[in-house]
Amino acid sequence: MEVPKARGELSRKQKARLAMLARRAYDLHLDAGLVDDGAGPDDWRRAEVSAATGGRAGGLREATQRDYRQIRGHFLTLAGEEPETAFQDAAYGSPEAADREQAAAVLRRETLARDLPHPAYPEKICRQKYKTPLSRASAKQLWSLVYTVRNRR
Repeated sequence: MEVPKARGELSRKQKARLAMLARRAYDLHLDAGLVDDGAGPDDWRRAEVSAATGGRAGGLREATQRDYRQIRGHFLTLAGEEPETAFQDAAYGSPEAADREQAAAVLRRETLARDLPHPAYPEKICRQKYKTPLSRASAKQLWSLVYTVRNRR
């Protein structure tokens, strides 16, 4: 089974936040002489977005929710700002973590929509079915739990 990926384009607010971070990082690097001659802020930002996402996105318009934390952490690091957030994004901002977060959010929504106790209900199923606590379940296991909750009346 292919695990659903966190998808959807970035919101206008997310793109604006990333663009502002990128501009501050660009200005800092330009002042330090670390920007190639002739590279404007837009070209530099696109190159850095591509670097942050491993080439999956060539700019903010192409970036998805899977990429947001990687890009934010990259620009925070380059700008020397919010080191705690940059560290968290580097440690937990992988696309796989985004997939897991999305699955966990859908599981929570589906459980509560059926008036079932969350996280107790999916936790019990997870421990019985996968012999692991809900907090350690993989994205694939979480999606399986979503389908299990949806099929129970």
